[in-house]
Amino acid sequence: MIEELKKALQIQEPEKESPATEKKKSKAVSYLKELLSCDFLPKILLGIVFMVLCIYSAGSFIRFLIIGGYNIPDEVRALRSPYHGKEWLFNSFYIVMLLAPFFMCRVYKKENTGFKKIIMSLLVVIQEIMIIFPIILFVLWKILICCSKFVPILLKEAYGILELVNAAGVLYLGIHTAVVVISIIVLAIEEDYRDFSKYWGILWLLFIFVFPLILKVLSVKPLAILIGIVAVGFIIVVLILNGYDAVKYRCPACKKFNGLSYVSSKLLREDDISIQVQNQIKNAEGKVIGTQDQYIPGKRKMYEETYKCANCGYVNKKLVTKDVKLL
Repeated sequence: MIEELKKALQIQEPEKESPATEKKKSKAVSYLKELLSCDFLPKILLGIVFMVLCIYSAGSFIRFLIIGGYNIPDEVRALRSPYHGKEWLFNSFYIVMLLAPFFMCRVYKKENTGFKKIIMSLLVVIQEIMIIFPIILFVLWKILICCSKFVPILLKEAYGILELVNAAGVLYLGIHTAVVVISIIVLAIEEDYRDFSKYWGILWLLFIFVFPLILKVLSVKPLAILIGIVAVGFIIVVLILNGYDAVKYRCPACKKFNGLSYVSSKLLREDDISIQVQNQIKNAEGKVIGTQDQYIPGKRKMYEETYKCANCGYVNKKLVTKDVKLL
């Protein structure tokens, strides 16, 4: 009886996880830390924003056409912004656009030392505070709302926090945006981060101004037709140019289009020549009244350019002649 009582009162130790499970968890944690500290994550965030923004803008235009398009009355014809009636979408874009520079700033801080690291550390801390502060207010507001069911007086405090958030919202967004813009400028100074800063700035302009403006322009039928013609013409020109390059750099061996890539250029010979140019003749008032042919010294250079096929490894060489003016 006593032995059974001892067994019943014995405290069971928690089961230890197997070494394999602990190893998997440590790998997952290290992978997450590596993901948050690499420059790949902010670039992915910008890519996601761009794709979703394009899809929603195109969806807004398609929906506009389906519900009546240019046949509906003028007073309701205006094509809405992609964020119209979708505040969650605008807020999501805005948050991601603020988070992407934050993660890139962490990478910058990690890879630099001295004054650069101090400046970026300060900017990172400010951004962390700006990110965490609204989360704390939101959690506090939710707690007060839940507790107000038991203590009604707390409901007044909850709405007081809500009024504070609404009053300071514009100021908060202004400060946060200014800090992010300063961070982007600091990143743009460094060559390794210049592309990210450039793409962030372009996407910011697209997000705030360009896409909503394009949709407003497309709500006017003549402008929409003109844009359509220009867009189709541009696509045709690009296809023709790409097709020309694909044929020009086609590999003679494996017949792969656009297979040849430039490798190097070697100067074979150089000859003295005279190059004909046209000089403008001006009167006393400086107006052009005619032209006059003149020969100036120059060089005719013959190069041997080497191209290599990335598909089969075939090496192709061709002679290229270039005339260079010396004056």
